[in-house]
Amino acid sequence: DQLIAYLPLGRRYATPASEFAENLGVSTRTVGQLVERAITERGYAIGSMCGADHGYFLIMDQEDARIGVAHTVARGRAIFARIRALQKNTEAVLQEPQPTLFEVS
Repeated sequence: DQLIAYLPLGRRYATPASEFAENLGVSTRTVGQLVERAITERGYAIGSMCGADHGYFLIMDQEDARIGVAHTVARGRAIFARIRALQKNTEAVLQEPQPTLFEVS
């Protein structure tokens, strides 16, 4: 798999999605989808970071794992907050209760 071949070993060499996209000839959104599938369907331990040293990397040690998981948890919290706000805003617009997060399929 081309994506895995391009992934650096460890967080110190994290590579931005834009660089993967250029090398693979795909969009950055497609890179995100490929990473998601590699983690959830193929069992790869791929971490990500944001900030100045942002990018994806293969998890090689405990610190890589801690950083990769912490970044994913933070993204998950932001997504849940967005879902709750959308539910609240939709209820206000439609003036009727909307399915809760756990009722949505």
